[in-house]
Amino acid sequence: MHALNASHHVAGRYAGDPGNVGWWDNMIGPGKPLDTNRFCVIASTTSAAASARPAAEHQSGNRPGVGADFPLVTVEDWVNAQARLADHLGIRRFAAVMGGSLGAMQALS
Repeated sequence: MHALNASHHVAGRYAGDPGNVGWWDNMIGPGKPLDTNRFCVIASTTSAAASARPAAEHQSGNRPGVGADFPLVTVEDWVNAQARLADHLGIRRFAAVMGGSLGAMQALS
């Protein structure tokens, strides 16, 4: 699970943008603690970023459905959504669940 300020870009680099490194690149990949030669790593994005945008952006008409109009969500809501994703993908058991900051709260939940 990612932290509030992180994105779904967890590891690796984007082609054509070698400076854009995933926020947990030191942890995920071949030979690293989350070895992608052994495990499938899933990083889902929460709706936290949308709910954190200033209401002024919404009021100016630049971004519909954010700010004060965005529904309140909880850590449990994100965890329930991730559980539904796992069900949809047919995943019955994870080898591990981990995260940083807000992601750690999700992992604990």
